[in-house]
Amino acid sequence: MKKIINGKLYDRGKAKVVATSDNWDHEYGVSRTLYKTPEGLFFVYYQMRFEGKKEMLEAISKELAKKLYKSLPVHEMDYEEAFGELPEVDIDTILKRNE
Repeated sequence: MKKIINGKLYDRGKAKVVATSDNWDHEYGVSRTLYKTPEGLFFVYYQMRFEGKKEMLEAISKELAKKLYKSLPVHEMDYEEAFGELPEVDIDTILKRNE
């Protein structure tokens, strides 16, 4: 699937998978895959199991892509490769793990 959004081409065939839900959300019947274009832009590809629209592509910001990455269970790229930086450390989460 290809889509031009704000004059930029988002093409699943040329982009790399960053992270995916790897299965269907049974409550909503949706599968999500986060992609990164060769230009460093991010988009989400949705596949849906309900009547009407079966697939959708949505361009998202880098900040939203970071949040989505953390929520998706299967990472095809590590965080630094995907975003060019190390993830922010949440000290509260680290402290809870060490309790």
